[in-house]
Amino acid sequence: MQGFEMKRDKALDLMRGWAVFHMFFMHVLYWLGFLDKGFPGIARSWLLFTMAVYFFVTGAVNIEAKRRPWGEFVIRRAKVLMLPYYRYALLCTGIAAAVYLIRNQFTLELLGRTALSWVLPIDQQIMPLPFITWAVWFVPVYLCVIIVFPLVRWLVEHIGIVLTEVILIVVFLIVENINGVPDLVQKAAYYPIFAALGTQWPKLKQRDRKKVAGAAVVMILGFAGLIICKNLFGGTYDMQVNKFPPNHLYLLFNFGAIGALYILLPVIAGAWRSLVRRIPLMERLFHLYSSYSVYAFMYHTFAYLLAFWLLGKTGLKHTFSGYLISNLIVFPISTMTLWAIAMIREKKDYLRKA
Repeated sequence: MQGFEMKRDKALDLMRGWAVFHMFFMHVLYWLGFLDKGFPGIARSWLLFTMAVYFFVTGAVNIEAKRRPWGEFVIRRAKVLMLPYYRYALLCTGIAAAVYLIRNQFTLELLGRTALSWVLPIDQQIMPLPFITWAVWFVPVYLCVIIVFPLVRWLVEHIGIVLTEVILIVVFLIVENINGVPDLVQKAAYYPIFAALGTQWPKLKQRDRKKVAGAAVVMILGFAGLIICKNLFGGTYDMQVNKFPPNHLYLLFNFGAIGALYILLPVIAGAWRSLVRRIPLMERLFHLYSSYSVYAFMYHTFAYLLAFWLLGKTGLKHTFSGYLISNLIVFPISTMTLWAIAMIREKKDYLRKA
């Protein structure tokens, strides 16, 4: 089995950029506590398909890339992930030291434990501030997906996508039903299912009635299966609960969501073209989000910290005004953070009109 080097695809760049944009939006709702009661709390959770789309794109961008030996592929792709992670870890350790000093809690032992907690990206990082570690759970999961992706492609090429998905789903269901299995293992068994689905992108982007009909079947089976399984075996319609760790209900939900998104793709594309004609900056924003998506998952957390502090000072938590203000803080600050990183790394102004 061999690995692959990523090629650029404008449609996939747009999808990945959208996934980052959608993540910002969902984290405002969840991290800052908006629409968190009753039916609105359930309804907002039905927008939690971002990571399934992101890993679909991960599979798609690697499927037609240059073949490389498995080890070389994993190392090259891991660098794209781990170098930003360790830069973020160093920054967060420095911030933690400053916070400990301000709070008169600083000891070398505490700082050492904090620093060591960031060495392995296993979602056990120590940080004296909220939000900062909340999104890094994806780092070890993404790494696991990259490690198994060459095997996934090999299976797709030799036995087809249907049997490959069956095998991956069976593996996931077995893992889900093992008592005491770590959350990381369950996530690592879950997301390759969508990376495998992404390997079909070269075929899926050539839309025809048969593919749209197939997407409709996937959508119906996904959502109907979710309702049936929930009523037969219990559980909840709250996808936030089903997401951490991912379970069979969340799997069915994401299949339904991806089927629906594929059906709606022409509508979404048309709306996007109309938006870009009116606001050309949006295309450049999404290109920035796509190119620095790994950084976005990590560094956007600082904007939420500022928004959370401001909501506490103004008493606007859980209000519509607070929601609007939070978005006005999160999106510009997160965007400018990524812009600054791009300027430092590439000396490239992604927001300037070419």
